[in-house]
Amino acid sequence: MQIAVLLLITIIVSYGFWECLQQVLRGYKSKKWPSVKGTITSFTFEEHSKRDHTRISYLPKVHYDFIVESDSFSGNTFNFSGLLLNKDEMEEMKGMYNEGDKVDVYFDPDNPQMSVLTPGIAHLAIPFMLIALLFTCIFGLGFIFSVVELFD
Repeated sequence: MQIAVLLLITIIVSYGFWECLQQVLRGYKSKKWPSVKGTITSFTFEEHSKRDHTRISYLPKVHYDFIVESDSFSGNTFNFSGLLLNKDEMEEMKGMYNEGDKVDVYFDPDNPQMSVLTPGIAHLAIPFMLIALLFTCIFGLGFIFSVVELFD
C-alpha cells in the first residue's frame, strides 16, 4: 500500500513539474515570437479565495481575436504564469483592456493557435518549477527505496 501511495504522489508531483516546465519554456520562447494586432473580445477577472475567504486573489481572463497571414485565430492566454493579482493590482489592470481594444498578440510562428498577450515568464515561475522538481525527486527516491526494500 505504501508503495502505491508513493507512486501515485510521485506521478502527481511529476505531472506538476512537467506543467511548470512547459509554461516556463513557452514563456521563454514567447519573447522571440512575432506579434500582430488583435482585438480584445472580453476581459474579466476570476475570483479565487482561500477556504476561510480571508484572502482573495484575481486571475485575469481574456479573449481576443487576431489574424496571421489571412487566417483568423482566437486566443485566451494573458501570460504563461497564471498571474494572480491582489485587489489593488486588479483595480489597476481593470482599465488596461476593454472590449474592442487593439492589442499586440504574440504568436508561435510554427503554431499560431498558441498565442499570448504578455510574453515572457513571471519571476516566481522558476522557483515554483524548482520546488516541483525537488518534490518529484524526493517522492521518486522514496518510491525507489520502497521498491528496493520490498525485494531485499
